[in-house]
Parts: sequence; C-alpha cells; structure tokens
Amino acid sequence: MAVKVIKRTETQTGTRKVKKIRKNGYVPAVLYGQDMEATPLLLERSQVIRERVTLGRSLELDVDGKIVRVIVKEEQVDPISQEVIHLDFQALSAGSTVTVSIPIVLVGEPVGIKKGGILEFPTREIEVELPTEKLVEQVTVDVSNMDIGDIIHIGELDLPPEAKIFADLEEVVVAVTVPVEEEVEEVEEEAAVEGEPEVISKGKKEEEEEE
Repeated sequence: MAVKVIKRTETQTGTRKVKKIRKNGYVPAVLYGQDMEATPLLLERSQVIRERVTLGRSLELDVDGKIVRVIVKEEQVDPISQEVIHLDFQALSAGSTVTVSIPIVLVGEPVGIKKGGILEFPTREIEVELPTEKLVEQVTVDVSNMDIGDIIHIGELDLPPEAKIFADLEEVVVAVTVPVEEEVEEVEEEAAVEGEPEVISKGKKEEEEEE
C-alpha cells in the first residue's frame, strides 16, 4: 500500500512554519529524481511510524494520485526525542542503479555465548550499489551456529550478485570472542610457566660456578 503524502506549498516553508508543521503531527520531506524538480512534501508522523519509513527503505508514495516508487535517501532525527524530523526521497527509475546503506540484522543466539563468549557487532550496515529492481531493505545474518573464535566477514554476506560493495570484503561484520579477562589470565599463566625453567636453569648455573 502506497504512503499518501501532501505536497507542501510555498506558505509552508521557513523555519518557524516547519516547526509548526512538526508540532501539528507532520514530517516535512522532499522528493527528487532524474528529470524531475524537487518537490516539498508532508507526511503524517503516524504513517512514518506505522509504515517504518526509515533510512534505506524502499516504498511507494501516493503523490496526488500518482504512485511513485522511492527510496529513503536521507533522514534527520531529533537528537533528544529520536523522532524523524525530515526525510529525503529519491524516485527510482526502472533500469537504473542506486547507492544505498543497507542495515545488517542478526538472527539467533550464538552457541559461543552460552560458553562464555562475547558477541561483537562492529559493522551494522553496508553501502552498496544495486539495480533498483534488486533493492533489499536489510541483510539478515544467522549467528546461531557461531562458536567462540568464529567470524563473519562482509564478503560472506548474502547479497544479490549484482551488488557492488563499497567496503573491504575482509572487514569483520560479527564475531564471537573470548572475554578480555580470560585472555589476560591465560597470558599470565603462560608467562608464569615459561618463566619457571629460566629460574631453574639460573640456579643450576650458580651451583656449577660454586663448584
């Protein structure tokens, strides 16, 4: 179902008027694309929340009865309330490509966590270029079988073969690691074991010198 929007008029521009628009439950937006002028829009905030209109999402807009397929290219979020306060929509043309940041979503609980491991998730989105017909809203990664020491890299993500990835394929997406405290204890134990023979050898050398 297309999200119905309202074209913003010239009387609805300006900082004060935009603040009033937001206060009345609307989110200002702009629609742009190839061979079309930028069009100021308004969306009901309830629709933005209900339809999950967020960065990277592809959807259809109903602009004066005309259905336009778009992608959310940019979003502005209030730093305090975390509410979306402005959206940029890019119209999608058939046969063209678009560069987007796709969120990475983890599914399941790693077996390594039950053994005391820690889940690290350093890469939470990936920037790719895709044909508009192949757009995906998210990349799902099943981490259920990950044990301590297991790592998943960007090159292992399940993406459409047409995707052009703007990142190092060896970059870590998610890993299950050993807790830092345990690593320190292991290093200290190894150091202690390695140090013992040296003390014994030194003692023997001193005894030989005394003889």
